[in-house]
Amino acid sequence: MIVIDLGATWIRGAGFNPGLEVIYELRTAVRDSIQGKADENFVRSRELAKEISQWVHAQGLELIVGCIAVPE
Repeated sequence: MIVIDLGATWIRGAGFNPGLEVIYELRTAVRDSIQGKADENFVRSRELAKEISQWVHAQGLELIVGCIAVPE
């Protein structure tokens, strides 16, 4: 499972095993500057999900489900 949390400052993503233990995680800034738009068109969130997905597959694991949590 992959979960992405799109917050006000960071986008955090993690891959979990079937026992819900974190097996891989990444984070990236949600914007380039304080005036910038937060992850416009979810480009950064999608890239983070793609990177985690690639890592999961490289480990020979199967990706079953994913989700993105967006506050408000």
